[in-house]
Amino acid sequence: MKATRLLPVISLMCTYLAIVSTVIATTPTPAGADWLSGGVRVCMDTARDPQIVSDGGGGAFVAWKDSRGSSSPIYAQRIDGSGNPYWTVNGLQISDTDSYYLLELLNDGVGGAIAVYSTGSTIWAQRFDSDGNRLWGWGVEVTGSLSLIMEMIKVVPDGLGGFVTVFKDEANIYAQRVDSNGDLSWDEVSGRGAVVFGDFTNFDIVSDGMGGVFVAGYSDPSLNVFVQRVYASGAIWQSGGLLIPDWTGNNVSDPVIAGNGYDGVIVAWLEDNYGWDVKAQRIDPAGNLPPGDPGESMPIYLCEWYEDQHNLAILSDGSGGAYVAWEDNRDTYGYTQVYAQHVDKYRTTQWADNGILFGHDMEHQTDIVLFESGGECFATWLDMRWDEAVVGQKFDAGGSFLWTEGGEYLAEVSTSDGYDSSPDGAGGIFVTMTDDQVPDGQGLYVQSVDYKGDNPVPHPTISSVTDVPVDQGGAVRLTVDRSDYDDPHQVFVQVARYDVWQRVDGTLYAPATFQPPADVLSEDIIAEVGENIIIESSEGRFLLTAPTGAIPAGTWELVGSFDAAQSDEYIYRTSTLADSSATGIPYNVYVVSAHTKDPAFWYISEPDSGYSVDNLAPAPPLGLAGEQSQSPTGLELSWDENLEDDLWYYAVYRGTSETFIPGSGNLVATPEGEYCFDSGWDWQQDYWYKLSAVDENGNESGYITMGPGDVTGEDPQTPPLASYLSQNYPNPFNPSTAIQFGLSHSSRVSLKIYNVSGKLVRVVVEESRPAGHYNENWDGKDESGRAVASGVYFYRLSTTAFTENRKMILLR
Repeated sequence: MKATRLLPVISLMCTYLAIVSTVIATTPTPAGADWLSGGVRVCMDTARDPQIVSDGGGGAFVAWKDSRGSSSPIYAQRIDGSGNPYWTVNGLQISDTDSYYLLELLNDGVGGAIAVYSTGSTIWAQRFDSDGNRLWGWGVEVTGSLSLIMEMIKVVPDGLGGFVTVFKDEANIYAQRVDSNGDLSWDEVSGRGAVVFGDFTNFDIVSDGMGGVFVAGYSDPSLNVFVQRVYASGAIWQSGGLLIPDWTGNNVSDPVIAGNGYDGVIVAWLEDNYGWDVKAQRIDPAGNLPPGDPGESMPIYLCEWYEDQHNLAILSDGSGGAYVAWEDNRDTYGYTQVYAQHVDKYRTTQWADNGILFGHDMEHQTDIVLFESGGECFATWLDMRWDEAVVGQKFDAGGSFLWTEGGEYLAEVSTSDGYDSSPDGAGGIFVTMTDDQVPDGQGLYVQSVDYKGDNPVPHPTISSVTDVPVDQGGAVRLTVDRSDYDDPHQVFVQVARYDVWQRVDGTLYAPATFQPPADVLSEDIIAEVGENIIIESSEGRFLLTAPTGAIPAGTWELVGSFDAAQSDEYIYRTSTLADSSATGIPYNVYVVSAHTKDPAFWYISEPDSGYSVDNLAPAPPLGLAGEQSQSPTGLELSWDENLEDDLWYYAVYRGTSETFIPGSGNLVATPEGEYCFDSGWDWQQDYWYKLSAVDENGNESGYITMGPGDVTGEDPQTPPLASYLSQNYPNPFNPSTAIQFGLSHSSRVSLKIYNVSGKLVRVVVEESRPAGHYNENWDGKDESGRAVASGVYFYRLSTTAFTENRKMILLR
C-alpha cells in the first residue's frame, strides 16, 4: 500500500454530510504498489543508462537519459521507501534539451543529489534538492568543448558536498573539482583542470574524502601502473604520478583503486603472465610504498590461476585493506564466474588462494559492482541463469556469505543498457534497470532489497481475526504480521507504532446510521491526508476516505494503538460492534496502520474481518438438594440462583449411576427458575441427578451432582414391594458412608461389615424390624471403636427370606 504524506490542516467544513460528500467526490491518487518481484516502474517512457543513489532518508534518487520527443535530456525521480514516486509522473527534467550521456549520480550529503552528464564534448553537472528543485539552473559547465573519450570519464564525490571528475582529452588525463555551490575549484586553462597524467591508456579513481582524489592509471609503453593524488587545492604528488615498481616486466591493464586520505589506498590490476592474473599494492596517504627490501615490498598476487581473470572491481574494507572481485574463466567452458579476494593493509590475503567463488559454477556472470551499506559489504552482478538478471551477495570480512549460496535474485534486466545498484544506508540495496519487453516502450524500474535479501513489505498484514475464547463476547483477537520497517536495521523509516481501525459502516456490518460527535462543528481538528480526511474529537477519531486510495472506502474509528517492538507478530485484543447469534453473524472489519518516526510516512494493511461469540458458559449451579414428597409422590429439587445476566434456563438430568452422561435421553426438565419436581422418582431405583445452567447463546455450564444418599424427608408410609439393599453413598468414602435398605415384611435383620479376608469388622444392625425403608451409617470403625485402614470392604444384609452383598471402598 502507499506511503501517505500528511498535508497542511484544512479549514473546517460546515457539516458532517459536507465532509462525506467532499471525500467521495475526490479523485484519489493511485495506491502505491510496494516493492514487487520485478521492481516498481517509475518511468513509462523510453529510458536509457539509469543511475541510482540513496536519498539518505530510506528512499532513492534515480536519473536516466530520456528519449521522449526528439531530444535526450536527463530526467530524475525520487522514490520513497515503499516504492512510490515523490515527484511528477515519469520524473522531472533536470538538463536542457541537448543530447546527453548520464555519467554518474551522487548523493550531495544534505538530502539532495548531483547528476554529472556529458554532451560528448563537454561535461555538465546539475544539483537538485529533495523536492526536485534544480539548484544550478540548467546545469554547470564543468569543461569546455573537448575531444572527450566517453569510456575514460570518472566521477566520485569529494567528501565535502561536491564532486571530482577525471577525464581524458587528447594526450593527457585531467581532473576538475566542482564544489557544493557549483563552482570550479582547479586550473581552468583550456577548460580542463589539473593535469594528472600524460597519455595513459586507462585509469580508475577514488575520493580521498577531503576534497581531493586518488587516481590509478597505466600506460602501454611503460608496462607499469602509476598512482597520483590530487589534493583539494589542486596540487599533485609529482608530475606523471608515482610509479608502482614491479620486477616482472609483464604487460598490465585495468587498474582499480580503493581507500581514502587517512588509511591510504589499495591498487589492483591485471598482469599478462601467460593469462591475465590479479595483482595488488598498497600506498600510504603520502605516496609511500610499503617499507622493506625491494623484493619484499613488491606487489602481491591475489589470483594467478592459469585461466584469464578480467573486469576488476574493488571496495575498501574500512581498515586499510580492500575486497577485490573479478570475472574468472577457470573451468567454465567459455563463460565467466565471479570470484573475489580480501587483502588486508599489510598486503596479506585473507581468503583461499586465488580467491573464492562469489556467484555459482554455471552460466555467465559479468559487470561486478562492490559497495558498502550500513557497515556491511555487498556485490552485485549480471547473471545469465535467468536470461539476464541482477544478482547480489552479502559477505563478511572472513569470506562467509550472508545470503543464499550463489547469490540472491534481485531484479530482471531485459536490455543492453545495463543496470545500476546503490546501498540504501540500512544494510540493503537499491537496483535500477530498464526493460524493453514492456508493450508501451522501454520502462524504467527500481527495486529495493533489504538487509535480509528480501523485497521489503512496508505495510503490516492482518493474518487472522479470531474470537476471544471463554468470554462473554464483544471482542476479537487480531494477529498482525509486522511491517518490514519494524526493524532496528531500518534507520530511516523505522516503524514506531501501530494503530487499529474498525469500520463503522459498510455492507459487511451495517449498524444504525452513524452520527458524529455533537462537538464535531466546534472542536474537531480536521486534517487532509492525501485523499483522506481525519476527524479528531473528544469522542473518538474517524477516518473518511474515497472509494479507493491509501485506506479502503468507509468510515473508520480508531479503536486502539500499540508500540512497535521488532516482533515478527503481534496479537491485539479489540472490541466488536456486535456478537454472532441465532439471527446471523455480523462480521467486523479492521485495518492496521504502521506509523514511522516521521509522521509523513505511514503504511496500511489490507482489510480483514471476523466475528465475536459469547462462548463463556455460566458457572455450575450450587446448593442442589432433594426432598421426597408423599403427596404428590416424587422428589422436590431446589438449588441456588445463578447470577449471570444472560442466563436462559437450567437443565435437570437423571440417571441410575454416578457416572451417567447427561444428554437429551435423560433430560427430565428445563426450568427457568430454581425449582423442579420429578414425579418419576422412586426410592427403590437409587436415582442420581445432575444439574447445569444454560445461557442465551446455548453455552452450558458444568454439572452439580446429587446421589440417593442426599435425599431428605420422611420415609414413605408404604413398605417396598420387595426387600432391597442399595449401594452405599458416598463410595468411595471417608470417614463415613450411608447404607440404605428396605424390608417388604417384618423380619430379623442383620447388617454386617467384612474385610477382604472375610473377617467380621463391624455389626451395624442385629435386630428385628418391621417392613419399611431404612438408612444406616457406618463411621469406618471396628467393634472396638478403632478406625480401620483404607481398602475394600463388603457389607451384607440378611433377613429370613433375603440376603444380598455389596462392595464399598474406604479411602483415608
